[in-house]
Amino acid sequence: MGRLEIGVRGLGEVAADFVRTARALGRGTAVRKREQLWFADMPTLLRTLTVERWRLMEHLRAHGPMSVNAAARGVQRNYKNVHGDIAKLVELGLAVKLTDGRIRIPYRSIVAELRTAA
Repeated sequence: MGRLEIGVRGLGEVAADFVRTARALGRGTAVRKREQLWFADMPTLLRTLTVERWRLMEHLRAHGPMSVNAAARGVQRNYKNVHGDIAKLVELGLAVKLTDGRIRIPYRSIVAELRTAA
C-alpha cells in the first residue's frame, strides 16, 4: 500500500464521497482507489492516534517488521502498553500482523487533513 489519508470528516461528507464514487462507477468512469481513515471529530482522532502510537508507527516504519517485544524495546516502553497500542493500530488498519507474528506498517506515507471549524 502506498498512501493513507487520515483526518476528520462528518458522516455527511463521507456519505457524499461514497455516493459520488458509486455514481462514477455506475457510469463506467475509472475511479482512483484511495485508502482513507476518517474520524468523526478531532478529539476522537487525538484520543485514537496518540503521540505514543504515532511514535510506535514511526519506529515500525523506519525499522521494518518486528515483534511486539522488539518494538517495545525500540521505543523504550512497557510491553503490555505497546501490545495494546499495536492491537488498536491493527484494528484500525494502520498496522498489519504478518503470519510469523511480526508487525509492520503497510503505508509508505500517511497524509493528515486537519480542518479548522468554520
